[in-house]
Amino acid sequence: MKHDFHLDNEIRSICCTLEGELDIEQSIRISKSLREKAVELGFNVLYDARKLQEPRSTMPVYNLTAKLSSILDATVHRKVKVAFLYQSGSYDEFWQFYEKAAINRGLLIRVFVGKEEALMWLSN
Repeated sequence: MKHDFHLDNEIRSICCTLEGELDIEQSIRISKSLREKAVELGFNVLYDARKLQEPRSTMPVYNLTAKLSSILDATVHRKVKVAFLYQSGSYDEFWQFYEKAAINRGLLIRVFVGKEEALMWLSN
């Protein structure tokens, strides 16, 4: 899975693009690192996963949210808002499941297909 990130001071967010096949272990390392940096800077996180290959089942997403929620410090990292952009298509239900699973585990995550809507949510 390829990834790249940059700081956007205007929207006070760390923006990360993801591309290729989902890698759970790499995703956890990236997420933890970006959240730590976001806490340090007082920023939020915006993932652009529109070029990420959609997983074939919901199990990887369940594993990702379970692992993330167990390693993140609830008093610090869970306060970081995370917006997740995805490409609308045949896996819409999958990404909605991701949002629900993350929220149920105490993470501030929302999924979006529109970047403007995601930016608006991050800024509130």
